[in-house]
Amino acid sequence: MNAVAHRPGHTPVRHTNRSQRRARTGRTGKRRHHDGVRLSRNARNQRSGKARRTGAVGKVKHSGPVSGAQLARDAQRIAASGIAGKGRNCYRGVKYAMARQGVNLSGVPAYTAAGQLARNGNFRETRVSRDQLTRLPAGATVVWAPHGKHKNGHVAIALGNGREASDVLRNQITNYGSSFRVFLPNRP
Repeated sequence: MNAVAHRPGHTPVRHTNRSQRRARTGRTGKRRHHDGVRLSRNARNQRSGKARRTGAVGKVKHSGPVSGAQLARDAQRIAASGIAGKGRNCYRGVKYAMARQGVNLSGVPAYTAAGQLARNGNFRETRVSRDQLTRLPAGATVVWAPHGKHKNGHVAIALGNGREASDVLRNQITNYGSSFRVFLPNRP
């Protein structure tokens, strides 16, 4: 007998074959994410962070100026599909939509998008009042500063109909409790 197996507090190693491990983890022929949801190849790449490297979400359709209407459509599709999550992942949803237009956003907190968009030649910053937020044109990006329990801030893309898209679709936020900056694409 193996002397290691009899040591107190030691659990012997159980050797399993690949099919047993796959069955135990829920990966039996169909690709799944850790939460058990069956995903397409693009969705797997997006969830695993390979999107930029493989071009799954970040696939640039054009290299010209950012189109506000197309940016809003991409943001709406991404939010509706759930690939960016379902709440508390606003920056991820906006990153995916921007990547489709060839704009690379990096970092983790949502409020960092403001500085990056300010330096990007495809966007221009504009001042609007809180009551005008629901009337923003499609593709306008609103970045909220951190506030209280919202230490990462918030970012979303206006759909042009009083709604916004990030990781979820919702009515345009007008009172987040902090300051905000609005960036419009140079091309409507």
